[in-house]
Amino acid sequence: VRIAFLSGQFDLQAYNHPYDATRGYVAHYNQSDVDDVKREAGDENVDLLLTNEWPRGFHGNLRDDQLPGLQDPTCRGHSPIVASLVAALRPRYHFCGREGIYYERAPFRTPGVSHVTRMIALADVGNAEKRKWLYALNIQPMALMTPSDVAQVPPNTTDSPFTLGYTGEAFKRNGSNLDGPGLLGDAPVGDGSSKRSRRERPPPDPRSQHCWFCLASPQIEKHLIVSIGQESYVALAKGPLVEDHVLVLPIEHHASTASLNREAHEEIWRYVDCLRRHFDKEKKGTVVFERCAHTKGMLHGHLQVIPVPESKAEDVAKAFMEEGRRQNMRFEEVPSHQPLAEVVGRDQYFFVELPNRTRIIHRIQREERHRIQFGREVLASVLGMPERGDWKACQVTQSTEEHMTTKFKAAFKAFDWTLHQYLLHTLLSSPG
Repeated sequence: VRIAFLSGQFDLQAYNHPYDATRGYVAHYNQSDVDDVKREAGDENVDLLLTNEWPRGFHGNLRDDQLPGLQDPTCRGHSPIVASLVAALRPRYHFCGREGIYYERAPFRTPGVSHVTRMIALADVGNAEKRKWLYALNIQPMALMTPSDVAQVPPNTTDSPFTLGYTGEAFKRNGSNLDGPGLLGDAPVGDGSSKRSRRERPPPDPRSQHCWFCLASPQIEKHLIVSIGQESYVALAKGPLVEDHVLVLPIEHHASTASLNREAHEEIWRYVDCLRRHFDKEKKGTVVFERCAHTKGMLHGHLQVIPVPESKAEDVAKAFMEEGRRQNMRFEEVPSHQPLAEVVGRDQYFFVELPNRTRIIHRIQREERHRIQFGREVLASVLGMPERGDWKACQVTQSTEEHMTTKFKAAFKAFDWTLHQYLLHTLLSSPG
């Protein structure tokens, strides 16, 4: 069983300073402690995470009747550092204390991760109110479990409350800056000083100089950029089907999202989850699709994310199936917990996530003439505007694109995890 723990409590001043060995016992952890936990955990799954404090924001995505009886309903007294640790380690179980009550949060699931996390808070040992302070657990290490067992999702599972911003990287210092040729220093990147602190990047791929979508390319149209993360970014589509038609793309050059490393894959789907929340608020369903097939031009993998009115959401699956049959396509359902790379291998494919989150895929055969605009044409038909099936017919002026981008940024701001990350970094960097 893999167990991680963080002792002590969060204190802003202590967090940003090294220990003074002359002080003896120290009740507060600092950034070095947190970094050590993450480094020891590495990329392997964690079964148990033990902390003194509750994670700040744990109440996200819960109904009022699912909340514990705490004096502080906004939970601002809880730790943003523990929240970052939960987001980074994605443990199966997180045990915490300090509040003096027993509480089990509904399980939650992080985008791109197959298993759920269960947060369990225990009361003080031997408390007079006889609240539960001991928890018996029969646990099998995740490394020994079958994929199907790991991926079991209880019916009361929610989305992760830490998707927006608690990515585990909000508290890094002295990273390189995004400002520079082709790196869009004026784009909304959250904490620009920490964006590349996760790892050293290899030299730019020579292909990026001719790719429309590589962030280091002189060809990129930076006025369409909405948000930049550490591994990926969001941009409005050129010649959009609808005004809030966006793309989610890896920063580095990859032919498909199936070929991404785990960090980039999870971040891209974190963005999708944020976009879905945004569109949910606007009473719209979300369709995500990707076409990975050989083209004459440069192939930079990306997800197209398009909202549809709730009244049309149920029509999307039928439309893809019917148009697919007309074009001799064979769709198969993909389990939500199974990484796309495991499904497709090295095959070319067309992938769709429907508004109800069902995922379907068609494997594109070598001799198949698969229509480049297939996904867009299907949605254009569903939306009753087939004339917008080709992006070239929907191009607008740059000034209109700039206005659309500004408008979308403002609407998406409350859901953009990079901006929430920036706010946390500001909190931790401020003196006193």
